[in-house]
Amino acid sequence: MSDKTGHYRVDYEYAKLREAVLGGTDVMLPHKGTIFDKYITDLFPDEETREFLRAMQGTPMSEAHPDDHKRMVDETNALAAVFEKYGVIVHHAEPYTKETLRLLGRGGYNNGWAKDAFESVGEYHFDLAHKKHMYRYFNTTVRNLLQKAFQEDSKMKYLSFPQPFPTDVDEGYGPGPFFEGGDTMVLPGKKVLTGESGQASDPFGDEIFKRLLEDAGYELVHTRLHPNMLHLDCCISLIGPDTILYSPETFLDGLPEVLADVPNKVELTLLDAQRLLCNPVVIDSNTVVVDLGIKGEQGAELEALGKTVEYVDFSVHKLFGGALRCKTGVLSRYDD
Repeated sequence: MSDKTGHYRVDYEYAKLREAVLGGTDVMLPHKGTIFDKYITDLFPDEETREFLRAMQGTPMSEAHPDDHKRMVDETNALAAVFEKYGVIVHHAEPYTKETLRLLGRGGYNNGWAKDAFESVGEYHFDLAHKKHMYRYFNTTVRNLLQKAFQEDSKMKYLSFPQPFPTDVDEGYGPGPFFEGGDTMVLPGKKVLTGESGQASDPFGDEIFKRLLEDAGYELVHTRLHPNMLHLDCCISLIGPDTILYSPETFLDGLPEVLADVPNKVELTLLDAQRLLCNPVVIDSNTVVVDLGIKGEQGAELEALGKTVEYVDFSVHKLFGGALRCKTGVLSRYDD
């Protein structure tokens, strides 16, 4: 199998996945007593998970929970194996450099969510602007891959968002702009759905994204999300033109009109969505990789709709607020 496609574009969410970047497993949560404490309370519904996270604040996961860290590595490898089964070219995010870790300091680090390291819409690929301190400089873990892709593909456009002002993790996130890949979904017809819960992307970041893409002929559709959700892709997944997996409770203004005519709607509860069960990664319009947690009711419903469903246990990843789509940065996604 080739180690590259040579052409880097994303046409829409359920086009054929051809080349992807998987996030790593380097994690240290911010120290206790910082703004991150509130994030744990707001985003994680299970007290057992909250205590797990609080117990490792300020200590690398590989030291605080070595057995769980090994399981996280195994989960990453399991997802890579599924991708390779379907011919997807797989790359891996790089570790943070020592220099970058010094800059991140008490704010912690996590290179696990490649979807939030960069975003791809058509031939445009963006370094993003992250709200949480532990994700700032995240784009440096994939930059070498993106630069290589840029050199290989004369049509690829490579841009960077304005980065947030530096702030101390004890004091807050600052004024932004913030814009994260989990809050975007590329739809057919050059439309892009964006979401905002207040936990990640902000109106400033969304407006920057909108103006850039409108000049390229894209229409952006914005939706408001439940304040206890992190990203749009924790609330909904587009599994082909005929099927969505979503939690109705997470959309404050109802399902966006652009998706109203999708015939098959597989539903999850708000609690299911908070537990990252609505974050699969699509391989093509008939094939999807989902977390083992929905193998019963919703997985069976997807199978009954004619979808090929691959199940991967992402239990440890979910403890940190992300799952399969979060893990996957997409370099190439287009049909023949």
